[in-house]
Amino acid sequence: MRLNLQNETFAIGINAKPPYTMFSAKTMKLTRGSEAYFIDTLSSYFNFSFHLVNCKLTWGRKYSNGSWDGLIGLLVDKKIDIGIGGTFVDYDRFKAVSFLYPQIASSITFITAAPNRIISSHNLLFHPFPTNVWSSFLITLFICFIFDHIQRKFNPNKLNLFWISVVQLFHQDSYRKRIVPRNLSCYLIFWNFGSYILTIIYAGCLYSLIAAPSYSRTIDTVFELFSEIKSGHIILTSFNNPKYLNNFKDLYGDVSVDIDRYWKSVPTTFDGFDLVNDSANTELRYVYIGQRETLLFGQAEFGEKYLFLPEEVESSLFKEIIAIPLRSDFPYYDEFNKAQHRLYANGLMHHWTEKCYDKFKYKEIENKIVSAYEPKAFSIDQLNIFFMMKLNLQNKTLTVGVNESPPFVLFRTGTTELLVGTEARFLQTLGAHFNFSYELIDAKLNWGTRYSNGSWDGLIRLLIDKEIDIGIGGTFFEEDRYRSVPFLDHYSISSITFITEAPHILSAKLLFRPFQPSVWYAFIATLFICFLLDRIQRKFSETPLNLFWISIVQLFNQDPFRKLSKKRHFSLWLIFWNFGTFVLAIIYASCLSSLIAAPSYSKTIDTIQQLYSAIHSGQIIATSLKNTKTQEHFMKWMGDDNIDIDRVWQILPGAQVGFEMIKNKHQDNHYTYIGLRETLKFGQAFYGKEYFHLPENVFSSSLLTQILGIPVRPGFPYIKDFNEM
Repeated sequence: MRLNLQNETFAIGINAKPPYTMFSAKTMKLTRGSEAYFIDTLSSYFNFSFHLVNCKLTWGRKYSNGSWDGLIGLLVDKKIDIGIGGTFVDYDRFKAVSFLYPQIASSITFITAAPNRIISSHNLLFHPFPTNVWSSFLITLFICFIFDHIQRKFNPNKLNLFWISVVQLFHQDSYRKRIVPRNLSCYLIFWNFGSYILTIIYAGCLYSLIAAPSYSRTIDTVFELFSEIKSGHIILTSFNNPKYLNNFKDLYGDVSVDIDRYWKSVPTTFDGFDLVNDSANTELRYVYIGQRETLLFGQAEFGEKYLFLPEEVESSLFKEIIAIPLRSDFPYYDEFNKAQHRLYANGLMHHWTEKCYDKFKYKEIENKIVSAYEPKAFSIDQLNIFFMMKLNLQNKTLTVGVNESPPFVLFRTGTTELLVGTEARFLQTLGAHFNFSYELIDAKLNWGTRYSNGSWDGLIRLLIDKEIDIGIGGTFFEEDRYRSVPFLDHYSISSITFITEAPHILSAKLLFRPFQPSVWYAFIATLFICFLLDRIQRKFSETPLNLFWISIVQLFNQDPFRKLSKKRHFSLWLIFWNFGTFVLAIIYASCLSSLIAAPSYSKTIDTIQQLYSAIHSGQIIATSLKNTKTQEHFMKWMGDDNIDIDRVWQILPGAQVGFEMIKNKHQDNHYTYIGLRETLKFGQAFYGKEYFHLPENVFSSSLLTQILGIPVRPGFPYIKDFNEM
């Protein structure tokens, strides 16, 4: 029966800390945040009311006499019943008050000003070439100047060779066609060739810099942060929390540097964001240290073009566990704890956290940062904070069936020893917590298929026959399996999707791609008209000129003819031709340089419908592990019974084989591997994103959804204790 508190009123201490809690200081009403929604949900479900007590951004510090201040102090003194606001759990707090089931394990990291786009006009013109190229060019001009003075002494036709060279550098008409001595002709040939290459490369680099601008350097790791502190380039800021400073000193480990001199505390988190944002264009920059979720909220509030948050992999200073504290004698602890556990397991706490960012989604995102975070198992010391050692198996040995399925389970090369993986870490943590050992049995990538007579093979059969106690390796939670063996509480909902080879740069026909075919056709038609006009003018002109040849060489900015007086119709043609070729050449060079700087890629397969079309047309071959349900669901989903599934679908002995077939284009064919999204992400990370394309996690790219759980043998005596973990 549901608990009915009959409108009992609780006092709730609160600290404003997005994305967990936000409230109106005037009305003292909750507005948004995961813990705010949690309290609202429980008050409706359990029928209680509450009033808020503002703790004024003080969570609780323990003094030498054992007393507490802040939110923890109010709970200890029983002035409030519950505390919300993203409270960190540590040993002293856990001894002083009770905590509900933890809602998140967060990392303490840092946020900096977003990188600046380097487009300063005073030096952009010099960026295409490094300094040594400019130096060589100036030396060449000096040699040209000397050579010009020498040739003037011996050449009766005193030509200003230096001026001719400079204007030719810019593809201008420099002089009339006349008899030129051989030594000057050789010089002009080499000069024309060199200047042509130099100007083309310069224009290409300049266009590339404009199309794909550079950005200032960012601080991405803790080690880079340490270096910047030591060099005196940055000042650290954080909320007034001595724990941050103490932990940072321990991590930094350099007693020669006075951290206090580079650390500035701020009264509120948003004061820290303001300092970071305002220091973007100054020499001395500020870096704000705080909880990643709070920094994400600040980044959403200010905009990603103003604040930069590094990836989580190497930027975490340390981890903190977040939970909701209650006074130690709170009478409804069990009911509230079960509710919190269920809301967390079903993803609602995460959903409410994400909902806090919704109002900022309209903002333009300029610096997209892809996170690749792999969670780590908690240490036994951290787990002992939350769970009392109720069960002691006294080093009993359990038998564990294993299927190697990253990122859930990964073996050490050449052995069946567990290396990494979420389920591997979970098993190791359970073993340390409940004091048991285990031996592994390799199920050889066979999770279990049920036959028509009701028997099973693979991992499920080993559990039914009680040859093993537990099965790990990303096992699907299906109805037939659930009827045969019990499962621990499911820990993830994943999707079956596909991975293909990464898109490649389209280099074929690059010279023709700056223009659409219609432009090329119009250009060829213009040349043909020019050819006809040339033939006509030769019949009626007193001084027939090769107008077609003149037009062609002018297209490449060359000097085509002597400066002669021309008839009006001829002059008009040249005016229009010069203008058109100038525009055409500039646009072509710009588009070609942009295509090189920001190249186009081949078409990717992003939906199940596109995948089916590619398989049906024979453009791609599907591969997967042995799983008839996936094949049957694929054909049922597409509604086509005419296709021979064995012709277009290959069963592989392992996921690694599928990844290598895609990467190496086995037998010059194109392949796709179909499997769990987490496994595909692991393969993409292991081999490199440059080899694989994984579509976005949306409905149109998912073949079906699967629930993952850990099965145990029927009658397993410790299932309740394991489930509570």
